[in-house]
Amino acid sequence: METAARFSTAFVICAAVALMAGCPDEENVTNIYQQQPAPVGSFPGTPEAVSNLAIDGRALSNPGEDVKALRFFDSGRDTAVVLFTTEESGRKHLYASYLDGETLTPPVELVGQNQDPTAEANLNQAFVAFLFPGNSRDGDAIVGFMRTDLDDDGNSNPVVGPNIRLFASYFDRSGCKTAADSLNPDIRYGFNTLAAPIDLTDDSFIGSDVTCAFFVTDGLRGAAEFQGVGNLEASAFSQGDAVSYLAVGWVQANASTSYPRLYRRKFDLTETNAANTFGSPTIEIALDSGAAATDYVYSQEIDVYENCVFFLKIVGADYFMMGSAFNPSAATPDFISAAHRIGPAASPFPTVQYLPGRENLYGPDEGIVNVAGFFRVTGAANLMEESLFAFQFASGTPAAAFNEANDRMDFDNGGGTPGPPYDVQFAWGWKTFMNRTGTWIGVLWFQPASPPPAPPMPVLFVNALQTTRTGTAPAIGSSDAGAVLVDSSVTTVLVDFFVLQQEVGYKGIQSNPNAVTVAYKHEVTALQDTLKSKKITFVPGAAPSLTIPGAANAVAFPENTLAAADVIVAEAGSAQAAAGDAALYFIKDAAVAPQESRRAVMLRPGGTELEIGSLVGAVGTYSPREAVGMKIVTVPRNADIANSPGWAGAAQHVFLTEYRYLDSQGSTALRHRVFDMTKAAADGACFSPAVDGSTKPKDIDSGQDTDAQSPEVFASGSVVGAYFMQGGHIWYNEFDGAAWYAASASSTGPQLVDNSNPAPVDTAGYSWSVFPNAYVEPRGLAGSAVFFSKILNPGGSDRLFARIRN
Repeated sequence: METAARFSTAFVICAAVALMAGCPDEENVTNIYQQQPAPVGSFPGTPEAVSNLAIDGRALSNPGEDVKALRFFDSGRDTAVVLFTTEESGRKHLYASYLDGETLTPPVELVGQNQDPTAEANLNQAFVAFLFPGNSRDGDAIVGFMRTDLDDDGNSNPVVGPNIRLFASYFDRSGCKTAADSLNPDIRYGFNTLAAPIDLTDDSFIGSDVTCAFFVTDGLRGAAEFQGVGNLEASAFSQGDAVSYLAVGWVQANASTSYPRLYRRKFDLTETNAANTFGSPTIEIALDSGAAATDYVYSQEIDVYENCVFFLKIVGADYFMMGSAFNPSAATPDFISAAHRIGPAASPFPTVQYLPGRENLYGPDEGIVNVAGFFRVTGAANLMEESLFAFQFASGTPAAAFNEANDRMDFDNGGGTPGPPYDVQFAWGWKTFMNRTGTWIGVLWFQPASPPPAPPMPVLFVNALQTTRTGTAPAIGSSDAGAVLVDSSVTTVLVDFFVLQQEVGYKGIQSNPNAVTVAYKHEVTALQDTLKSKKITFVPGAAPSLTIPGAANAVAFPENTLAAADVIVAEAGSAQAAAGDAALYFIKDAAVAPQESRRAVMLRPGGTELEIGSLVGAVGTYSPREAVGMKIVTVPRNADIANSPGWAGAAQHVFLTEYRYLDSQGSTALRHRVFDMTKAAADGACFSPAVDGSTKPKDIDSGQDTDAQSPEVFASGSVVGAYFMQGGHIWYNEFDGAAWYAASASSTGPQLVDNSNPAPVDTAGYSWSVFPNAYVEPRGLAGSAVFFSKILNPGGSDRLFARIRN
């Protein structure tokens, strides 16, 4: 009731005051900002005024409230729920708005029963679970969030204070156009604004806060990662598949256990659940047999793959990785059995340092049987102090005990030699990846090339496993390809970083699904670094293997002048390249004066360095303009992944941020070249504008002598769009396959996105974000959503605005 009352009262008061003198925020303050020139043409999306749905009609958020944070939950089916938080006079508000693909609904405040209005609403722990079961709930959603309650629950123990509770609100899409439900005033625009707590009702125990919340459902696409309280990273997941079951889980302690356990409540998707309520909470994941009563769930992260849940359990000083599977088809849906420990069974037990993570879990959504994952342990008996492991987990009937012989693989190159100096070196990073057809999974990591007493110089290794695509066999084969040193000539020098070929993944862009390129940097001398690249080819079969050529592209750099952010590896394309070849794009110091100038370069296999940035003067005597950053978007040649080997790139769009002047003192410009990946011509001629030593890339920014910053680039088909910040405003430019707005007959340049009010975007506040449309993955331009904040007048609140591209 609090939500409805607050919303309607505020509207009435503001409307009445507005008739006399305007609402007391920024309405009657003279606008002091200089009006921007009106852009020719228009941003190809909804007018900004369409999303000005606050009570005063001037923004998306209400006057007098500063917008603090925003999360965009994409359904994967061209709809979304937007959650954002505001603050005013110590009160913290959580709002929800539904995006139907084109327009947003007026935001409504979600309030938990008995919640503390001054407590934070951390969007990193919030989630939206969409329902697509094919009945009247099709497109509905469950909104979950965590807030602290008030200490007025009648508890007689004065020591027990407020608790962090898990609240849930139901969203009914059929009511999204209705301002207020005639039968329930708490339901506004489809959202039940009074959210009910769904965690344990026993709050008599000190420390019974909910510390992590998650959901399990077949509506997820791939893996999901849910972050616990205190983690600064937001939960990450993708949705869009049909939903046949949904259960919400959380971690919480209570008086009977005294230690955190996992709980769940199943949501009844049938039509008979007219109240849209959850079932009763029960302990679902028991500790494995023989565990002490003091063992507990470590809740900084919960990983989910459809019905499989992975988490850490603390036993004494050790961390075990556990797995359990929810059984939605049972008469009383439950987890299939007690959680199983995943990892070596030998004693002393290892300590799991990291869960698989969303990027290290693979399963049915990638077309493989069951679920495969990769994680890191330390302290395992007869193993390295730090090792990489792979596992497979049956989602239907997990084994009663972990099968070490078949399910565990020690990926590192130790061969059983103990000792920390031979550890896998995780400080430099490790990465797993799946090829576009999902037939194999690769792993890259750093590890010393030689055991003690050799110096622990980290070098780059790779291994791979073949997947099982049909039948009931394990998700991954019982034999790996074996740990291979990526560059056998680099065994005594430090490898600083590696960069994997971009857009590699299930349904990614690979002209050869068995080939992937990795670039890496190492120190050659005290004054020189080298960037190399190697093409790794997977050979499938009963005994899979990897082949890596001895030769590699190599580029010399002055010491400490190259960072991983300056390197992109992408498909090489065009008729000169072999299937699977990749090109290096990088930024490096110029070879000629002024040497402080940095240039953007493309290097294809067996080719020469091609400077693709802006040049001045004749070839051989010019000095490049300063390159600051680079992004690449590849447009695929075919829409059907089965069209092998044609699932390659058709065009590669290269976006460059460069200083406008040679002395690097000017503002930064946003520029573009497109590389025709199907063209049989010299590399420079494959670009447009051509790379001929005198033609610079196309300027696509607003032309102001201010920095063009933070470009966000997306594509839909052959259309590519770029959002960027310049002169305090957000701009948009679009390439239709032939020309940018700047060269079209109907426009003189990029379009101003925030064009309804001349105030600049408040970069000191929430600032701005662009979200691609997951419905048109992986490059999501059509339906992309832009949110930004502005202080309309000095002294006013920081207001939220939105625009949706058509």
